[in-house]
Parts: sequence; C-alpha cells; structure tokens
Amino acid sequence: MIRSALALGLAAGGLEIALRAEPRLGMGLSERLAWLGVAVLLSTALTVGAAGLLLVVRRFVARTPAMGLTAAALVFVHAALYWRFDLHVNAFTRDPVLLGGLACIAAGSLALGWLAERPLRALGGRFELGCLVLALVSAGVGLVLGQPPGAPSQPAVSGPNVLLITLDTVRSDALEPYGGPVATPTIAQLARQGVLFEQAIATAPLTEASHLAMLTGLEPTHSGIVTNGTAFGAQPALISHAFQQAGYATGGFVAGFPLHGRWGWTQGFDVYDDDFGVMPGLHRLAIVKAWDQLTLPARTLRERRGDGVIARSTQWLDGVQGGPWFAWVHLFDPHGPYEAPAPFDMKQAPPRDGEPLDLPPYWPPALRSVTSTDWLTEAYHAEIRYTDHLLGQLMARLEADGSLDHTVVLLVADHGESLTEHDYLYDHGDNLYDPSLRVPLILRLPGQDSAGLEIPCQVSTVSVAATLLEAAGLPAGQHDRDGASLLPMIHSDGACQPTDAYATTVAGRLMDDPPLDHALRGRDRKLIAHQDGSAELYHLGIDPGESHDLAAEQAAEAAALHSVLAGHLEGRAEIKAASQDQGTQDALRALGYIE
Repeated sequence: MIRSALALGLAAGGLEIALRAEPRLGMGLSERLAWLGVAVLLSTALTVGAAGLLLVVRRFVARTPAMGLTAAALVFVHAALYWRFDLHVNAFTRDPVLLGGLACIAAGSLALGWLAERPLRALGGRFELGCLVLALVSAGVGLVLGQPPGAPSQPAVSGPNVLLITLDTVRSDALEPYGGPVATPTIAQLARQGVLFEQAIATAPLTEASHLAMLTGLEPTHSGIVTNGTAFGAQPALISHAFQQAGYATGGFVAGFPLHGRWGWTQGFDVYDDDFGVMPGLHRLAIVKAWDQLTLPARTLRERRGDGVIARSTQWLDGVQGGPWFAWVHLFDPHGPYEAPAPFDMKQAPPRDGEPLDLPPYWPPALRSVTSTDWLTEAYHAEIRYTDHLLGQLMARLEADGSLDHTVVLLVADHGESLTEHDYLYDHGDNLYDPSLRVPLILRLPGQDSAGLEIPCQVSTVSVAATLLEAAGLPAGQHDRDGASLLPMIHSDGACQPTDAYATTVAGRLMDDPPLDHALRGRDRKLIAHQDGSAELYHLGIDPGESHDLAAEQAAEAAALHSVLAGHLEGRAEIKAASQDQGTQDALRALGYIE
C-alpha cells in the first residue's frame, strides 16, 4: 500500500513538472532537477501521508478502500487547488459557486476512490510499474520542455551586444556623476566611458507605463498603458522582437511585480525571468502556490532583491557566448521601503522620538514609526549604493570575457522619488514634479565612442527604444515612435534643438477610462495639467524646485502651453484599464501603487 502510494506520488510530481515547464524560464539542468525533486517530494508526502492515514482508518473500518482513496486524495487536492486558486482566486470564501464546485470535486473524488479500489488492486504490481513509467516519461518531458533556448537558428547580424539596465525609483540628483551625494563608482565610471544626459525626463512616475514607453518608443497616452497592473498582451510590440528577429539571443531579468510576464512582457524574449522565489520554479507548483495564496499578504511574490537578478542574468550571459545578445536587467532595490542588506544597511536604528512621519501606508510598521527625514534619506541612499555595487558585479562579468568593448550599455531609471519635496514623503506616482521625473540616462557605446560627453539638452526616456535599435544597426522605425534616436545628438557633440518632454500619471486609480494628469516640460517652463481642469506653471530656470506656481500670474503663457499639450494629446490611444482582480490590487497596494 505504502509502496503504491510512493509510486503514485512520483508519477504526480513528474506530471506536474511536465505541465508547468517553459523554455522562457531559463532554468539550467540542475535547477530543473531540483524543481522536479521538490515536486516529487511534495506529491509523495501527500500520497504517503494519505495512505498512512487511511491504513489507520482501515483498522476500524475494514472495508475502507485505502488504495482508491489515496489516489482520490491526490486528485481532490490538485483539482480543488486549481478550482480555488486558479479559476476562482478572487471569490469570497462563502461564494456559492466556489463552495459548490469544491463540494462537487469532493464528491467526485470520493466516488472515484470507491470505484477505483477494485481495479487498482487487480492491477497489483502493474499499477506501481505504470506509475514509475509515467513518472520517468513525464519527468523527462518536463526536463526537455524546460530546456532554455539555444543559439538563434538564423544568422545573426554582425552587430554589438546590447544591455539595457533600468533602475527603479532612482532620481538623477542622488548619483555621483550628476553631482549627487551618493558615491556610485560603477555608474560614475560608466559616465566617464559613455555619454551622460543631464536632463532626462521620464514619461511617467509609474513602473509599468514608464518601462513600456522605453521598450516601445510610445508614450503612455499613445500606448494606452498608464498604470501598473495593466495587461497589454502582444501589442504594443517591444523592441525585443526586433532583436530576436535579427538573430539576437534575448533575455529579460526583472525584479518587480509591475513587470511580471503576466502583463505581456515576455514577448520577444527567449528567456524572461520573472521568478521572484528563492528557488526557480518553486512557486509555480500547485501546493506551494496555494500556500502563497493563504499566507502572503498580497497572495503573490511582489519583488526580489537585486543580487538574485544579477545572478540569473550573468548565468544566462554565460550560456550565450559567441553571438550578439540583447539583455534587459531591472533592479528594484531603491523602491521603498528602504531596507538595504548588509554591509550597505543603516548601522544606526532609526530615530523614533517625536511625531512619526507621514510615510506611505504600504511601509512596514517598524519604519512607519520613524521620525527623521535625514535618516530615511540616507536609507534611500544606502539602497542606491547597494544597487551600484550590483552593477559593478555585472560590469565586471562583461569585462572578464572582453565582451564589454563590444556591448552597447544604456542605463536609465524608470522614474525618481520624492524625498520631502512638496510635502510628499518617500513615494512617487501621485504627481508630476521633477523629483519623480528627472532620471539618470547614460549611454556607453562600443569603443567608448564620445566618452565623457555630457549633453545638457532635455531628452525623454521615450527615446530609449529608437536609440538602442540604431546603436545595434537595426531599423529604428521612427515613423511610428514618439521618441527619436539620441545618436545624432551624440555624433554632433551634443548639439541639439530644444525639445519638449511629456509625462502622464494616473496614480492608483483603477477604473475604466481613468482620469489623467499630464505634464509638458519645455524651454525652462513646465505646465502640469490636472484632470479636474486646473493647472500649474513653473519657471524652471529660476525656480527648479517648482515652488512658485505662475499659472494665475502668467495665464496667457499657461494657456499657450496648454494648447501645445492638447495638440500633442490629440488622437491618443484608448486607455486600457488595469486589472481589477483582487490579487493584482493587493500586490500593487503592497508596493504602494494603490492606497
């Protein structure tokens, strides 16, 4: 009996891996074997445990169909977990459809157990043999299906490698090469070897909208994606498609829930690593997934530390030597709450004497009691120092095999962070002031072309897509992008014409056709147009802190800028609503994107 249960558990574990394996997970053989081992361990623990319990029951009820009910227990657990945590994850516990389905699954499983008892016993050893064969076959299928893609089958262009590094929640004026207070030796060296854009403006102070603009060349109002948690499927197309079609190996390695593959980010990537667990694949298993749903505050893993991202990306790079590659590496660590790991962590406990600061509600209680803005600002800086350290590891990896000299490296942040400005403490997303929009943008070209050049002209991060494509020698497709390549500006030694930059935010308002705020940042003037019809106007040349609103005093200029903004917004795409499911909203709330 126990031997049969063990064989059944082996088969169930192998079958689950076969059903859940995907090449895009990028798991190595050792990782797939470990994943298989955990799946088998959980399944055999379930079946052997059920069999042991039923053997005890059989002592008191002799005719208990122990073998059939053991198989039925396995069927019930997986079917019930699928019904509850896949098909009806957002249903209330007392929902009649949910309860009715679980009751039917229980009744069906019980009937199956009684009916299967005699055939299973009749099979005898053949049942165990069949389970072992199924276990071996399904395990083999799972290991093969999970094999990461190899080298591109078609000839690749003879272009450089391309590395896009996106930092979450990093304002430019915090960094050393921008005159900031944080020592960032890796980023400073990248700036010395490359081109630094002094006034780079993000298209949105929200992760998904800003990243999509960078990877498509479309502003949020032209892509229709304005907030986190919005599914965009296969459209708009990411530049990863262009690299993949040209024969590049493509890999994406992200660290935050707004960039999870469920929204559409996997398109064009051979490998897209959005696994935030401590072990690759672990949280895809049914039993572990159910445990997550029951125990995690937002019912999902929301982020991972940057060392995990660097480890996975360098592992992938080790496997794609010999051909050009496009890699996107995203680091989430500077996003609040600020809790850098040792040795970059804060050595002193936060001050808690006096009135606690009005911190974002998603921050943990231990930090929400902090009373010092100086301490929190330094904690934010500590996260940036840790991020720079991680970038140093990545750059060292590229230098070690000599590939850095053949790689285009573009470093940019998706948005900044308000530390204390406008009484908006340690957060972003709800306004369009410069602390949330001015970001670092540094481009290092192969051969250190134009090394040390600093370009003071204003640029938008929507130009990232066209810039990377042109730097790789691929068609930039500027006719259908909002952002043009920055390379002509570089090749003319920074000579440029003043251009406007646009930004949009919807903050945490999840609804169909959500209200939007827009910003137009032009020649020393900045207009912020609110969805309620009001506006703010600032003269950035004399008021870089945006402290004196001139909208009433200079109504004519405000009206003129508003007209320019309205013209830019003509023909905007239909705005897509964010997912309304409770799990998504809980995850975004836990990251501070919904209040």
